[in-house]
Amino acid sequence: MAGLCLGLKALKGILCMNRTNTMRFNLIFLSLFLIFGGLLSVILQYELSWDFANYHYYNPWAFLNDRMGYDIAAGALNSYLNPLMDIPLYLLIKYFNDYPKFIMFMQGIWAGLLLFSFFKLAVLYFDRDSLKGKIGIFLTLLIALTGNAFFLQIGTSSNEIPIAFLVMTALYLLIKDIFFDKRSRLWIFIVAGFLLGSAMGLKLTGVIYCLSIGLSLILFYKQIDKPWQKISLFALAGLCGFLVFNGFWMWKMWQEFQNPFFPFANELFKSEFLPEVNISDNRFFPKNNFEMLLFPLFLGFNFVRLEGLMFVVDYRPALVFILFIIYVLKKLVCYIRCKKVEIKPDFSFLIIFTLISFILWEAIFSITRYYIVIEM
Repeated sequence: MAGLCLGLKALKGILCMNRTNTMRFNLIFLSLFLIFGGLLSVILQYELSWDFANYHYYNPWAFLNDRMGYDIAAGALNSYLNPLMDIPLYLLIKYFNDYPKFIMFMQGIWAGLLLFSFFKLAVLYFDRDSLKGKIGIFLTLLIALTGNAFFLQIGTSSNEIPIAFLVMTALYLLIKDIFFDKRSRLWIFIVAGFLLGSAMGLKLTGVIYCLSIGLSLILFYKQIDKPWQKISLFALAGLCGFLVFNGFWMWKMWQEFQNPFFPFANELFKSEFLPEVNISDNRFFPKNNFEMLLFPLFLGFNFVRLEGLMFVVDYRPALVFILFIIYVLKKLVCYIRCKKVEIKPDFSFLIIFTLISFILWEAIFSITRYYIVIEM
């Protein structure tokens, strides 16, 4: 209880500072989050994953030492994934192998960056001047921090947290600019698009957020000044970000295997090095239509996850699903009675984005480590 009071007191002081010195506020909070993420990674020491032993260390080594054509699928088909995101950890291990805690700390900085972006987004939705608002921000951060997808990947080499950071930053920039500043600045759309494209370029699982934010912008085009110009440039910037970080690898895969997305999408590109099928991991999909419709309930009450055979107890996906149904029913009753329903556009955008993201995630992957942004 004392810790909660101290946390709220510190939060109150820093939030009040924002009105007088925004830059100072951001730098202080960013520093705190980076240190917190690094220390949490040192404490948790989570990197014991099969993926790290299998290919997250091998891929950057093979790329930097030009092993293509010498080693044949040393880390199975994952050997042919874009190695860029794995290079920083590889270099940390290469040059600081005798200082494992330093490596863990640096890996945890990604978690701090993501928490900072999420904090900035949360601040938009709460009244910072009221005690209720400060408690709301604090509890929102606490809930985000303890989500399974996020917490169990802090400091690891899975690369989902860095991708989530790019997505969350783009989401924050767009929501703040469109709904709170009400300026719809062109450069914001370009930066946000580039960040999202970069996320997908670095790891193809980012595709669900590129699509969900893009579709959300189209649905809320009336909130944007010159919407089609800005949404088009947003998409173009996204393509540029994707090509900057993945274009070279696609070209390499085309030269080597005649498939720019090798080993994926081979039903389309028909590389002779693999069967002409689209490879996907279908172990985690809903088993039937009933489970598909109620998937958040199954997430909340399925205590043994097939991913890593982990025992997980977290009822929050089920709780959020139930609260969402109640919210929708409440608005429907209000519409029947009053013929009018008012929902703030910024809140509507967040709901639509989350809903589209969840549907795409469930349809394409259903792998929980990919849904950090949705979980937050």
